[in-house]
Amino acid sequence: MLSLITLIAVFVTDLGVINSVGGGTVAVAMVFVFPLLMFQKAIGNLGFAATKGQRLEVKIAAILAFSGCLIGIVGVGTELYLGVA
Repeated sequence: MLSLITLIAVFVTDLGVINSVGGGTVAVAMVFVFPLLMFQKAIGNLGFAATKGQRLEVKIAAILAFSGCLIGIVGVGTELYLGVA
């Protein structure tokens, strides 16, 4: 762990980059990933009582979460590209 932190410290001199990457990663998880997981679990707990509409809604939510994660990856990648350079 210490070696990883030291390696990062050698290449990254701007702490704003670390803050942006960490914040962007946590924000994507909180906004897109965790709600999807909770919703999937809630509908999954219904078992056979879940309607077709609810199952479709889970699939649509998964597509939205996937697209949100892609946008987050692009944002973090952009920050790393512009912040380190």
